[in-house]
Amino acid sequence: MEDGGVDFGTIIRKDSSNNTEQLIIFGGWNKSPLQKVYVLSADDEELIHRVGFVEQDNQIEAMSNPDFFLVNGCSISDPQHGFDFILGNYNLFAFDH
Repeated sequence: MEDGGVDFGTIIRKDSSNNTEQLIIFGGWNKSPLQKVYVLSADDEELIHRVGFVEQDNQIEAMSNPDFFLVNGCSISDPQHGFDFILGNYNLFAFDH
């Protein structure tokens, strides 16, 4: 990541609009907790070259609270209600599908 962050959370999600997989990278730690969220498409030919560096145009909304995730945090997917719940070091987050 451009901030040199570590201990960030990740989710792999299907994009229903075009049936491709997306990698969502969020939070992390760089001298303090981060709150940025990035989305990469799994079908992006450049994806393999961007591991460890995420360009600014892939950044979407920031998380409401900064946080980091040891081993990506514990997660529960609730497909019935369309949410993933991720436990961070400080907060519990819900990402809607």
